[in-house]
Amino acid sequence: MGSFADRLIGWYTEHRRSLPWRGETDPYRIWISEVMLQQTQVVTVIPYYRRWIESLPTVQSVAAATQDDLLKLWEGLGYYGRCRNFHRACRIVEQDYGGEIPRTWSQFRKMPGVGDYTAAAVLSIAFGEPLPVIDG
Repeated sequence: MGSFADRLIGWYTEHRRSLPWRGETDPYRIWISEVMLQQTQVVTVIPYYRRWIESLPTVQSVAAATQDDLLKLWEGLGYYGRCRNFHRACRIVEQDYGGEIPRTWSQFRKMPGVGDYTAAAVLSIAFGEPLPVIDG
């Protein structure tokens, strides 16, 4: 019958949804998906995520963009502070980390808008860090 974990992984493998960010290893793409998914339904996020990645494929492109351009892409997604924080964070990544998203908890957690959940999700998915992702 297998362990509970084996059965759970088997169920997930069979029933998981196909999502544009699933299977990603690029920490930028994982990060923006996690930011967009905060307090927003998956079905709502999908077209925004696709448009965002098409328009802004890298941290550098976000850092170079104007806040007005970013907010226009974000329009209708709500909770606009997420977009403003992401913009600020991408500028910090570009200026202070040479465009490389920090790989450590202490550095990444300091980014504007990055809480415990987002830090754990991005670092574990993108970099294989053994961090628990707990959603309350």
